Amino acid sequence: MSRDDVNRMTKNQYHNIKDMKTFNVIEYLKKEPFDIDEFLVMIGRAELLSREEEKTLVIKAHQGDDEAMNQLLWANARFVPNLASQYKGKGASVQELLKVGMAVLKNAVVEYDVHSEEPLIKFAVPQIREVLEKL
Repeated sequence: MSRDDVNRMTKNQYHNIKDMKTFNVIEYLKKEPFDIDEFLVMIGRAELLSREEEKTLVIKAHQGDDEAMNQLLWANARFVPNLASQYKGKGASVQELLKVGMAVLKNAVVEYDVHSEEPLIKFAVPQIREVLEKL
């Protein structure tokens, strides 16, 4: 599915989610099977975070705030399909690659040093690659 196809899709084709911040990405990925096209559309709607917003959410996530964790995952989820596509056809299904990539992203949020100067995703990408290579 091309980016143009995704951009042409209407909200009525997929879940009518008014506020992406309240949509639980981890619960969504637990669906068997989940709709990959739907997932790509939804993560395309997620807003990027400013550096300050990211730091605030990381602090809250480290304190156990599930909503903050979810917002961080959505804001950074768009990078996971890109990484997963590099390992497609090497054994694991696309769904498995996406699920594992998102789980590693969640773990990276937990391990991330809020005082780091690098963005969360720059910290997470090498970890996601390392795990996806082993699938």
